Amino acid sequence: MIIAVSKYSAAALVAATVIIAGDSSIFLPPKFETVDDIPSRYFIEDRVVYGRVERAIDGDTVRIRHCRTSFYCEDRMKKDTTSGDRRISLEPPKRIYDSTLSIRLYGVDCPEIQKRKNDPPSQPFGDEAKEFVSNSVLGKKVKVTLLSKDRYGRAIGKIETPRKFVLFGQKDLSIELIRRGLATLYTGGGAEYSNNLDILKTKEAEAQKQKRGIWSLGKEMISPADFKRQQRQQKSYQQKATTTASRVDI
Repeated sequence: MIIAVSKYSAAALVAATVIIAGDSSIFLPPKFETVDDIPSRYFIEDRVVYGRVERAIDGDTVRIRHCRTSFYCEDRMKKDTTSGDRRISLEPPKRIYDSTLSIRLYGVDCPEIQKRKNDPPSQPFGDEAKEFVSNSVLGKKVKVTLLSKDRYGRAIGKIETPRKFVLFGQKDLSIELIRRGLATLYTGGGAEYSNNLDILKTKEAEAQKQKRGIWSLGKEMISPADFKRQQRQQKSYQQKATTTASRVDI
């Protein structure tokens, strides 16, 4: 019996053989430790990369450990039993900020959460958005379509959740968040929509009509964008007040 093997299957077989043999550096694409390592052409061409999600920072930002291919992804992390949303290394690692890609989900803005002691309390449904993302992708391999980089050095990307079946089940995390009322449409500077602006608008309108998530708050709902604007204004006012007080003391 003769088995036909495509050139792509053959390439995958060769790469897998090399990996099993112990030398994963041959025939494999480069490994990116941080977003700064990714060539600019990857963003210009909307290239796809794969990675294992190591931490959910909040509802719209995650950190992934880059995988060189879609079929091979080392898992050198394990779940931290003292925290439900963090994973720890099985070997002496670099800091997570020096060895993972910071990915900002395209097109959506999730409610803000309290990250530091002096930060304002989390917005309603901010923790729920982070929990949904954690439950969906934490510790799992995801597909990321790179769109651009933001002013904070993060990669803006489309993250698709793992398939439950061979051909079906892969979901766009941005659309899922906005559909559940756990995010609003992001319209700030550098907004990316991956050709899905109409879908995002439709899903947001449906969530608002059905009063899902943040839309259940009615008139008390403050969008993430307005919340951040209020915080910046308050911080600016406090800084001006401190400067004025210092001048008076002098």
